[in-house]
Amino acid sequence: MIEDEDIDHIFLGFNRRAFIQDIFEKEFNANVRKCAMAMDMVPNYLRDLIYTPTRGAGNKTLSHIFRYCKKTGKNPELYIFIKK
Repeated sequence: MIEDEDIDHIFLGFNRRAFIQDIFEKEFNANVRKCAMAMDMVPNYLRDLIYTPTRGAGNKTLSHIFRYCKKTGKNPELYIFIKK
């Protein structure tokens, strides 16, 4: 078994800017309701995520974005990244 102290300190990050530009604005014309429906998310939560820069994206939200990217052939690493 590999022991790596860094594994305990890995967090998923969200590239909000790229998500807004590439997906929210281009694909959904900045329509929160349509974007949320496509990602199987609650519109109010997505609105907060987009318009409140201090709000982080949790694992559940990131998994919705990841699944949407995979379903539509996008690279999820453009929007979700690992930070140590």
